[in-house]
Amino acid sequence: MLDINNKDAINIDFKCLKPVRDLRVIKGNIEDLIEEARELEEGKEDYIQAILTDDGELINPMEKLRAVYPNTMLITRERKREISEDKTSAKDEYKRKSKLELFKEFYEDLGSGDYTEEKEVVLMNTINEVLKSEVK
Repeated sequence: MLDINNKDAINIDFKCLKPVRDLRVIKGNIEDLIEEARELEEGKEDYIQAILTDDGELINPMEKLRAVYPNTMLITRERKREISEDKTSAKDEYKRKSKLELFKEFYEDLGSGDYTEEKEVVLMNTINEVLKSEVK
């Protein structure tokens, strides 16, 4: 604080300013972040940037977070894998590959989690059902 009187004297008094809200970055699964917020005593009114690590689609993540953190400003998703610019179907001669091989490559590049035998069985059944319906 500066105090200037009529005789050109200046008094300087340093005051510590505390913002009304902090700015925080939180990271994790949306359900875990919501649960942590419910247990918080302080900090619920902070400005929040949330980095979500969930796999798959989320329904209304901003609404859910704002229920516990009303000043949520930004939500981003953590990318599990980097996407290479040279990963195209044309480069890998996609016409020579089966639908299963194409999907496996797609899933490994952009999917969430590991490509398991169980997922492959579900995929094969789905492909077969689609092909059967196209033949009818």
